[in-house]
Amino acid sequence: MAKVLLIYPPWYTLLGMQCREVPLSLCSLSAVLRKSGHETAIYNADVADEQPQGRKRDINLEAFKNYQASLYDTGGRFWQEVGESMRTQHPDIVGIHMKTASFKSVINLATLVKRNNPKVPVIVGGPHPSMVPEDVLKHDVFDYVVLHEGELSMVELVDALAAGRVPTDVKGIAYRGADGKMVRTPGREAIKNLDELPFPDRDSLLHKEQYVPDSYGISFTSRGCPFECVYCDSPAFWGRKVRYRSPGNVIAELEEVHAKYGTRYVKFYDDTWTLNQKRGIEICETMIKSGLPAKGVTWQCTTRADCLGDDLARAMKAAGCAMVNIGLESASERILKIVKKGETKEEIEAGIRILQKHAIPVNLYVMMGLPTETEAEVEETMAFARSLNPNSLIPSIATPYPGTELFEMAKKDGFIQSDLDWAEFFHQSPKMGLSKDIAPDRFAKLKDRFLKTSDSYNGWSLRTGMVRRGSVLLLRDPRTFAKKLVRRMLPTSGATV
Repeated sequence: MAKVLLIYPPWYTLLGMQCREVPLSLCSLSAVLRKSGHETAIYNADVADEQPQGRKRDINLEAFKNYQASLYDTGGRFWQEVGESMRTQHPDIVGIHMKTASFKSVINLATLVKRNNPKVPVIVGGPHPSMVPEDVLKHDVFDYVVLHEGELSMVELVDALAAGRVPTDVKGIAYRGADGKMVRTPGREAIKNLDELPFPDRDSLLHKEQYVPDSYGISFTSRGCPFECVYCDSPAFWGRKVRYRSPGNVIAELEEVHAKYGTRYVKFYDDTWTLNQKRGIEICETMIKSGLPAKGVTWQCTTRADCLGDDLARAMKAAGCAMVNIGLESASERILKIVKKGETKEEIEAGIRILQKHAIPVNLYVMMGLPTETEAEVEETMAFARSLNPNSLIPSIATPYPGTELFEMAKKDGFIQSDLDWAEFFHQSPKMGLSKDIAPDRFAKLKDRFLKTSDSYNGWSLRTGMVRRGSVLLLRDPRTFAKKLVRRMLPTSGATV
């Protein structure tokens, strides 16, 4: 048996943002490790003692500068506190999750681990090391990479290390050989029956006082994506064949989370939750039968507009769906074809109208800086996005993550240099954008206006939504409306009505 410390790196905290979500991938690894007899603890270094007040996506240039300064100030108070938190665990093995933007942050964490005990093996996994393991293993603070879907490989790797064996027979990993060169073992087949996995282990999270009940409401009901969008690395990570959990298995997990933690809001992080519409209806029906919606449990999901229908939207609304995230990305049909979105503007609008018909709020993803995009096409995207009347706009800048076709396109166009800084690779980074047809200084101004326009729209949408909800309440329950209005007018000294 080994004592394994699983670490989620700081990222939002370094940006001055707030994010209290549990790291579901590490919770899943912890569950299978515990089932195999190992001891685990999950340290989320992105949950600070004092959470900043910024919204999760409220990233501006000043926040980016602070983020970079924090990354390289490894002797600062923040990193000292992180190091002390890790030292108190005395692990035999450390596993760290890594996304592209958290690359430098994870190096800092691994350095702290090795400084405390050089003999502790450090394993990294996640999207970035799965796509570029050779780049990761150039850094001697990392000993092993778990590639792609990690549960089975992680268990076998920890078993081998606990037994003192060199893990040459473990599939789906990479490490440095005796000659210093990378050894990559044969790939591992994807898990066919996801129901065989234990529910994610949320009980092993450290510092539970930093979480709120809804922090625990993160779930995947499927893995894999059949689509070809050039900006997404999901097919490269999970595979194109989609594997599903059964509706009963999904709802059993939600019931457990609700009963244990009092969770009343769930975020499904599937790439396309409604890909199989019949299954989506079955999940909704199972959810209703469980009584979760009657207990006030609501949820959101992400999907494609062309994977929606009236029957499904009706079932989703009845089952407590409170929000759906839809990707528009661009309103230019030319750009949609270049990025292989596989949808037209008309299809996207039709899907959104179906959700709005059933009173399901919509968050709309919009993107700028895509290859060959013109300023006129950026303006077209914003105008069309606003015309769809979503509840909020979620803006992003085209980012060429490793493992995506967009990364190869960016290399070909000269945007990827040998001295690249992975810490700059995220959707709101001022360093991102791949449009050669807009001058850099003009692009910077356009990007700023793109983000500010989204913020302005979201503020207007929030205000009008409050007015709309207040009007409905006034008509339905004037007494309650009057009480809430008076509360807003009173000073915040504890007076009540």
